[in-house]
Amino acid sequence: MAQRPVKDGYITSEYGMRILNGKSEFHPGLDIGSKSDEPIIYCALSGKIVVSGLSQSFGYRVWVKVNNFYVVYAHMKEINEQIKPGFFINEGNPIGIMGDTGLSFGRHLHYEHRTMPDLTGQHLNPEIIRNLYSPKT
Repeated sequence: MAQRPVKDGYITSEYGMRILNGKSEFHPGLDIGSKSDEPIIYCALSGKIVVSGLSQSFGYRVWVKVNNFYVVYAHMKEINEQIKPGFFINEGNPIGIMGDTGLSFGRHLHYEHRTMPDLTGQHLNPEIIRNLYSPKT
């Protein structure tokens, strides 16, 4: 099972090819926006925290190992102080607050799945979360 990482969120950029600044590029995750003042980011899938902190590209980010893949939560304004590598986090627990840190074009959550706990890992389609934002038919 999975939970929406942003309760009042909406998709602002899909996984896959997109046009950004007039150039075609592959987007390896989902970008999720919110109309709330300081939306809380929640853990979508339970797992072990393997990375937590600041990076140049992702800004404040958290990586969570879930079974055989890793979930990335990036561009946050801040990370909850309880979020530390080696700790287990449950689905629905708060991770941080949505932000605009790192290489970002506005406040949002960048959410993606990877096969390794770094950018060398292959990206995977995060459709399990995408489907939570889709209308049921």
